[in-house]
Amino acid sequence: MNQSEAQTRYKELLAKVKVAERAWPVGMAAGLERLTLKNDLNHFKLECQQQGITLLEPCPFCGSYDVEIHDPKFDEYNEGEFVDCNNCNTRGPHNLNDRTLAIAAWNKRAD
Repeated sequence: MNQSEAQTRYKELLAKVKVAERAWPVGMAAGLERLTLKNDLNHFKLECQQQGITLLEPCPFCGSYDVEIHDPKFDEYNEGEFVDCNNCNTRGPHNLNDRTLAIAAWNKRAD
C-alpha cells in the first residue's frame, strides 16, 4: 500500500465513522456499528504507522478531507513541501524541505 492508497482508505473510513456517529436513533445496533468502525479506523492507522505511512488529517478550518501534499516540482515560487486544502485553500507551513515534516506540521495544526 502506498501513501495515496492509504490516504484514500483513511478518508473512506473517517467518512463511515462520521455517518455512523450521526445515526439516529442510537440503539444497540448503531452503537455496535460505530464501535466496529472506530476499531477498524484505529487498526488501519496502526497498520499505516507500522508501514511508515503518515496519514493527513482533515483540514482544521473547514473539516474537509480533500487535502494533499503540494508537489514542489511544479512550483515556480520555490515554496517547498506543504499540505494544501482543496476545499478552503488553507495551506500548512511552507518552505519545509521534507514531506514528513510538512505532514507532521499539518497534522499538529489539525489537533
